[in-house]
Amino acid sequence: MSTVEKRASLLIKYRKLKVKKKEKEGDKTTYFLSRGDSNPIFLCIVGQRTIGIAYVRELRDLVEETGADKGVII
Repeated sequence: MSTVEKRASLLIKYRKLKVKKKEKEGDKTTYFLSRGDSNPIFLCIVGQRTIGIAYVRELRDLVEETGADKGVII
């Protein structure tokens, strides 16, 4: 488990979120979460120092596609 994924797991734990689905693809891990009525998405990017606009657009599209409340890039 990478440091980014450890950070994500701590955020999930402290915010009392439940993991509905976890998808790992290359250097990205996407967590689909839930807590009550909210459905956030965490996008974890391993090995990148800067987050480019491509990752932001990808997260935006995921949020719109799934109907999530918000998206977080870690």
